[in-house]
Amino acid sequence: MRKNIIVAAASLAFLPVVSFAAAPTLTEVLDASGVSLTGHASGSWAYNHVTANGGGGSLTTNQFTFDQAQLTISKLPAEGFGASVDIYAGQDVAGGTYNYVDPFAPIASVPQNILPTGFYNKYSVLGGAGGSEVVLHQAFVQYASGGLTVIGGKFATLAGYEVAADGSNNNATRSILFSQQAFTLTGVRVGYKVSDMATLYVGLSNSVTAPIVPLLGLPAPLPNTYDFDPQKTVEVGVALAPIKGLAINVTDYRGTEVSAANGPGTAKNNLLDAVVSYSIGDLSFAYNGDYNTSKTAGSNAKFLGHALYANYQITSKVRAGVRGELTNAWDSVVGGPKVKRNEVTLTGDYAAAKNFNLISDVRYASVQNDGALFIGPDAHQTSFVLKAVYKF
Repeated sequence: MRKNIIVAAASLAFLPVVSFAAAPTLTEVLDASGVSLTGHASGSWAYNHVTANGGGGSLTTNQFTFDQAQLTISKLPAEGFGASVDIYAGQDVAGGTYNYVDPFAPIASVPQNILPTGFYNKYSVLGGAGGSEVVLHQAFVQYASGGLTVIGGKFATLAGYEVAADGSNNNATRSILFSQQAFTLTGVRVGYKVSDMATLYVGLSNSVTAPIVPLLGLPAPLPNTYDFDPQKTVEVGVALAPIKGLAINVTDYRGTEVSAANGPGTAKNNLLDAVVSYSIGDLSFAYNGDYNTSKTAGSNAKFLGHALYANYQITSKVRAGVRGELTNAWDSVVGGPKVKRNEVTLTGDYAAAKNFNLISDVRYASVQNDGALFIGPDAHQTSFVLKAVYKF
């Protein structure tokens, strides 16, 4: 009996070892099903000092901010149906501009005055300072077949060089032009890839209803997911890639919107946006230009802005960049001097670890003839922002 036990034990010693495979991770399961799960989280420390020309007053702020948390879930196959959902949370959303908001906003938001809000970018039911800190940035269904792509729902604008996501921008702060462009639209967009060098876009979306919302006794501003005005905004765009490294995008938004003073259908708005970018090796350049108009019975407001960008990847971990902007706003009917807002930003980016970046901006901005500034019509702002961004 003892001999049999010894023989059995010796036989077991030579049997192959059986190992159980580890359970698949959530990422592996999603990848296998064609679902993408991405996002980022960002926080910053910002110092701002604003001084009125002629010693009319000054304002200094210094604060930490949890800027953004973003989560995108999407399944967008090259052929057939798909969908995408993009959610944002954080103080950027509550501020109403996807950008840093000054704590003195109830009195006079310095960044908001130097960076005014355009007429297309209302997006949160309780947007504005003190509003909701969570917003559904995008949620759309897509159908693709060959060179044709159709999306319907809420989706990001085609306008602008900069975007809402901190994880996809070169700078820690946003440009003046960013605040004058659409953020999101609710409607339908059709894209057709003519060739590898050209794609055409056309879309129809809800108009902006914010001006008439207070008259209806509703919270202001409402986004373009609500549309009490029967008019719609038309989107037309073209994306060109004529040579390697060069991209040209031109988009126009035209719509007849509500006006609190004159009723529905009396404010005719247009946004013409152009973006040109070129990269060669570790060096990249970009230009963004905007021309906005808004016409009512007693006003013809216009905005013209230019932004230039340059970025150089010094090493695999270090990048340096510069951004400069010149803008003018005026009303050809009301008259008065042009409101001029200009800025220069120097940016440094350090990739401290995989998917983790420290981005710093030193920014000088000036404004002339802006009667909205509580410290005087002419002022300049010096800012330093250090932002940490983790992407996954």
